[in-house]
Amino acid sequence: VQAIGMGSYSTCVLLADQTMQCWGDNQYGQLGNGSNIDSNVPVAVTGLANVHSIAVGDYHSCALKSDQTVACWGLNAFGQLGDGSNADSLTTVAVNNLSNALSINAGPFTSCANLNDGSLQCWGNNNEGQLGDGTTTNSNVPVTVQGL
Repeated sequence: VQAIGMGSYSTCVLLADQTMQCWGDNQYGQLGNGSNIDSNVPVAVTGLANVHSIAVGDYHSCALKSDQTVACWGLNAFGQLGDGSNADSLTTVAVNNLSNALSINAGPFTSCANLNDGSLQCWGNNNEGQLGDGTTTNSNVPVTVQGL
């Protein structure tokens, strides 16, 4: 195990072979194994390789891949998967228009990535302005945090 990410309802680990495994609640597919069946033991995230780091929210998870792109899966009610939709996903989906990511983080219904140009982009729930773009409008694609 190289890294661990813990949400309120599931846990994921990054393994030395650059794959991920997750366990726990899977109501919205946050384990990424193509089902929504809970698991008491680690299960492989389907179709995901070359993982550099991980982030786990309440009902969704994300992976930063070695090519500096990001994939997410699970609940997407607020756009926290960043794929331009609000459809939940039982398997990984690519975050739209996001490359050159250096690190990622996930909150309950929001995700963010720090880019190699020093900027920060976030997507998902924005009811309290947590995306930092000067609005309180949710976004299902990454938006740039202003004023940093």
